Amino acid sequence: MLICLETKQDIEIFADSLKNNHNLFLHFLVDESRHPSKTSPLGLFVHLIDTSKTFFLSFGHPDSLAIPKDTANLVLGKILSTDAKKYIIEKKNAMYFCDASKCIDLQFDVYTKTNERISFQNSLGVSLMATPLMTLNKKFNDTLKLLKPYFGKEDECSKNLANDLCDVFFKIERNGLFVNESTFNLASQNVIDDNGLIFGQYNYFTPTTRPSNRFSKINFAALNKKKNERDCFESRFREEGGLLMVDYESYHLRLFADFIKFNLPSSSLHTWLGQYYYDKKELTEEEYDTSKKITFNLIFGGISDDVRNHIPFMDCIATYVQTNWDNFNKNGYVKTWKYNRTLTKDCYTDMNAYKLFNYLLQSAETEQNVVGGKKINALLKDKKSKLVMYHYDSFLIDMHKSEYNLAPKIVELLTCNNQFPLRIYVGKNYGELTEVEV
Repeated sequence: MLICLETKQDIEIFADSLKNNHNLFLHFLVDESRHPSKTSPLGLFVHLIDTSKTFFLSFGHPDSLAIPKDTANLVLGKILSTDAKKYIIEKKNAMYFCDASKCIDLQFDVYTKTNERISFQNSLGVSLMATPLMTLNKKFNDTLKLLKPYFGKEDECSKNLANDLCDVFFKIERNGLFVNESTFNLASQNVIDDNGLIFGQYNYFTPTTRPSNRFSKINFAALNKKKNERDCFESRFREEGGLLMVDYESYHLRLFADFIKFNLPSSSLHTWLGQYYYDKKELTEEEYDTSKKITFNLIFGGISDDVRNHIPFMDCIATYVQTNWDNFNKNGYVKTWKYNRTLTKDCYTDMNAYKLFNYLLQSAETEQNVVGGKKINALLKDKKSKLVMYHYDSFLIDMHKSEYNLAPKIVELLTCNNQFPLRIYVGKNYGELTEVEV
């Protein structure tokens, strides 16, 4: 039975029921064809798990009397401040409408256990406004039925990771990217807002949590530099600012070395390894490029005995890969290196030893960068400069010139006592960045 909260008495009765700290499942009714920064929810479903009652607050859906905005904010405040567990799906999107930071992202928890994303989808091909509320309620109940087996069984490690993923990528998303409209040709001009900003959407519901970033047919993670697709992204501060990109050097290798406590040189690892491959101190540019290819082929495809015997670090990788593979088959799971998220054999069925290793490398990449992203966001809180893009092994920051002095601090936060050396690039647009020393 669906109870619509339309009168003051309805709301008072509902608010009173919250005092019992019933566990809740929340879902905002949102037009997902629009970016969440540019829309408002039409309503909110609230399901009391302990009593199986479902309530609906209309913020604009025509089938229920919409409650005033002040009242809606008051009710939302009461819901979010209760000590009960508050489950939610599409948590990152919900952050645009309220402070959902203390809600449990059940969607992510289920995904980590099943590799399947349970979501609320209006599959009728018509707008939410035109879809009857009872039809939407049925869809809500169908979603609820799929989620019910997971209530109260959330994994703490996945929950902690989900909270941090949501926090970091929501804050990057909402900052937006400033666009030079005269050079922008990636999509329709209507994706640019009145402030000259466009917005991506990070999706970390992937097997390794390595996120994609796309919206309105723009794939921000695959902008073609040779076709100048990056050039349109500039500083929002115009002549008063610039873009700063920090890019990790040989990131995957250093993540593994950090995990096993292997001491690597702070200089270029591709040069260091190339000196082993070619048995010489000075490499040509061609030999350097080939060294990178050799290394990637080894860690993605397998390390031969002659390489193991010649390079101790490669021997450590090969030994770990085999031990990790044996544990995966014996125990049925392995844990990621930073957040201890579980990768089970039931979910990751199409595996071999080196593929599993690379899943862990990519997971470590994302997890380490979530920690780094939190540090940058904390540093830039209440500052003019903004963290505006994340791309696997790099961060892009829109810097105001009055805050250029923060660059060394950003580098210090991310290098972690030089365990993860960075390359630093600056420029007026994303496509024309020049490497500098900080």
